[in-house]
Amino acid sequence: MNKNQIIGLIAVIILGIALITGISYYKKSPTNSTPPVKHESYEFHGNVDKIQGNTLFVRGVFMDKDGQPILESAQDPSTSVKSVQIEVAPSMQITRTALTLPTTAELKKTNGQFNVDDLKKSDSMVKFQAVADDFAKGTVSIYAKSAQNIFGVAKFTPSELSYRVGISQ
Repeated sequence: MNKNQIIGLIAVIILGIALITGISYYKKSPTNSTPPVKHESYEFHGNVDKIQGNTLFVRGVFMDKDGQPILESAQDPSTSVKSVQIEVAPSMQITRTALTLPTTAELKKTNGQFNVDDLKKSDSMVKFQAVADDFAKGTVSIYAKSAQNIFGVAKFTPSELSYRVGISQ
């Protein structure tokens, strides 16, 4: 081996050691050792896309313990919208909240704006068929609760189920 080959070999060895040291340091870095955040959610809110048998196909968001949507990205909240299947036991009692929607005349006075919390509400206990009947007429907003953490699951059976539907005057 000549002098240039020995210098080249030493340079390769030094670069290899530096690379291994850098990778080792990177893996031990606190910013890379933090485990991913594990969310907990016991509620899912969304709108029914379709109904098949006793399963609701719902597009919505997982909610945190404070009733706020769990956002996966503050820059793009739409990434938090998920599709889940909610299996409903045939015997389950479901809370139906009928919201009396403003008339066309009332909407003209307010430029089409209204606060859902100000609408007249009527609650009743119903069976699954009522959800299907209301869905056939229009949008159904589902609020499903579970005794177990459901965050990120694609399918679950709720412990409580309620929904809202708008009723024209």
